[in-house]
Amino acid sequence: MHKRLRTLPRNEHGRDLVVGDLHGSVRLLESELARISFDPAHDRVIAVGDLVDRGPDGADIDHLLLQPWFYSVLGNHDVSFAARLIVPADWVRWEMPHFHRWAASLDGDHIERLRHLIAKLPWALEVDTEIGLVGIVHAEVPMGFESWRDFTEALNDPSSTELRWQALTNRELHSFANPVEGAHADSSEERIQRPGSVHLNGVAHVIHGHDPAFDRRIHRLDNRYWIDCAGWEVACRPDTAEQAEHPPRLAIVDARDPGVPL
Repeated sequence: MHKRLRTLPRNEHGRDLVVGDLHGSVRLLESELARISFDPAHDRVIAVGDLVDRGPDGADIDHLLLQPWFYSVLGNHDVSFAARLIVPADWVRWEMPHFHRWAASLDGDHIERLRHLIAKLPWALEVDTEIGLVGIVHAEVPMGFESWRDFTEALNDPSSTELRWQALTNRELHSFANPVEGAHADSSEERIQRPGSVHLNGVAHVIHGHDPAFDRRIHRLDNRYWIDCAGWEVACRPDTAEQAEHPPRLAIVDARDPGVPL
């Protein structure tokens, strides 16, 4: 059975850097890692999923996945691309073939190699840090789970197809989140009244992507963070992106302090 949760031990010698949705923007990631003095010998990079589609470097995702310092969870675009390998019993529901036209230029061996690498990715990831466990899930941990462990145990249930779908596609909780200036400070902006108890026990916080905020800022709801700031638009439309009212950016944060972009 596909391993749905991956656990990373504590990184005693470097940083754990969490990056927003890449969408085929490998060159942009490399540029941003250089900017923040990434050290591949000691630092690790953890992606929130959606590695493929949209951006110009989708063909290079396989090289990225082979790096010993790179980790990722599955995003809905990734599962769609590798659907026949990951969810053969219900793959039709996951497929979005109109997004995968970039792969038409790849030979069959390249496509299959990339699909198999993606198929090995977990649906959720947790990393041990000095502040406790930090969880990574593409879209959200759905309402109804009081703890991270309840969620991961349910995710491992063979019949958890609906939960996996929600974890990769839901946008419910992000709509209640506020932009943040730091890991422990919500913006003063008023938003729609948030739902009841949203704190997730047993984890310092959980970091998501999937839903790019209009203001291109990191958003927070209790101990849940969303860091997709539409960085792929920078790679696809650099001139338009630079002139936008809210310029997109590829957000990279320290896993211990996800409210502060590096």
